[in-house]
Amino acid sequence: AQAQLDALRRQVDPHFLFNSLNTMASLVESDPARAAAFNRALAHMCRYLLDDRPLVPVREELEFVRSYALMLGIRFGAAVEIELPEVATTEVMLPPTALQSLVENAVKHTRFDPEQPLQIEVCIDDDGASVFLPFRYRRVAALRLRQRAGLPGRQPGSGSSPDGFR
Repeated sequence: AQAQLDALRRQVDPHFLFNSLNTMASLVESDPARAAAFNRALAHMCRYLLDDRPLVPVREELEFVRSYALMLGIRFGAAVEIELPEVATTEVMLPPTALQSLVENAVKHTRFDPEQPLQIEVCIDDDGASVFLPFRYRRVAALRLRQRAGLPGRQPGSGSSPDGFR
């Protein structure tokens, strides 16, 4: 049991846990049904993190990301839009939390609000899994990094692909 608890501590960001518990506490009285859904998603995530395997089937990782996306939807509402495939048709194996970490990084390092929601697309194919962000988010982040480094940068959104993804 101690080894499982240590594994969970290594994988769970304390801020994530703190924010999750605060979100759930705020919902308990105001919206018990959403609090229960949030609690189920958090419990699913904790069970998944306690299963100490080096690789997991992509379908299991996708279900983990689904729980995470549900929690983000409850916490941020329309400000975060995550598109997930219904099913994974491949038997690709991934390190646990690989997809979730990419989604989490997009949430942590991107400005968003309901008027300009963060849009994340997760794709699964025979070669593995990918997480896409619309091009505008990466350009803004790249420009900020270039400015901090004292390098010239182009305006955000210039040179984007026709579909908005790269």
